[in-house]
Amino acid sequence: MDLTPDLSIFLADFAEPATISGEPVMGIFTADYAVAFDEVSGAAPVLEIDPAQSPALATGAPVSVAGGEYTIAEIQPKHGGLTLLRLRKA
Repeated sequence: MDLTPDLSIFLADFAEPATISGEPVMGIFTADYAVAFDEVSGAAPVLEIDPAQSPALATGAPVSVAGGEYTIAEIQPKHGGLTLLRLRKA
């Protein structure tokens, strides 16, 4: 019995097109506004992807999504099979 989650159903409803190192992927992009210690604020862009459908991931790789250009600052596996990419504005 295969217990691997089918992420395609989830991504079909919420994902948008992006590229990582020039390769097309589908991912869930958010750029929530964040405030830390009531002094530092800014956007915290992240892209959630299915790692099985993406190219090899590396810190510093270029990412284009939602009309913006970013680089991967951090790669975090998540429960449920998705991978969270913390992005930095290029």
